[in-house]
Amino acid sequence: MHCCVACLSVLLIQAAQAQSVAFTFDDGPNLEATPRLSAQQRNAAMLAALRKHGVQAALFVTAGNGADRPEGLALARAWGEAGHAIGNHTMTHPDLNSAKLALAQYQQEVLDCAPTPMPTWRPSAPPICRT
Repeated sequence: MHCCVACLSVLLIQAAQAQSVAFTFDDGPNLEATPRLSAQQRNAAMLAALRKHGVQAALFVTAGNGADRPEGLALARAWGEAGHAIGNHTMTHPDLNSAKLALAQYQQEVLDCAPTPMPTWRPSAPPICRT
C-alpha cells in the first residue's frame, strides 16, 4: 500500500511541475501611453489582473525604459510592493549578438542597473540604477 501511495505522490508532483508556468514581463516599466491607457493605468490593470488570478510574476527592469525616472521607479516599485519579483534587465538592453558589444560593456550595463546597496535589496525595494 505504501508503495502505491509513494508512486501516486511522485506522479502527482511530476504532473504539477509539468503544468507550471512562469510569467515574466521584460523591459519594464514602459512609460509610454497607449491609445486606451496611460502607463499608470496599464501598470495598475496588469497588477490587478495578476492579483485577481493569484499569479506571482517577475518584472525585468530595463532602467533606460523609465525606471531611472521617478514616475518609472514608482511603476516598478508597485510590482515589488505587490509581492512580485524584480529582475535586472540592464540599463539599455544591448544586443548580445552584436560583435560591437564587449563583455566589459555588458557587465557595466548590469552593474549600472544593479540595486544599491546590493545586500539589502528585496523585491519590495526596486532597483535604484546608477546613471
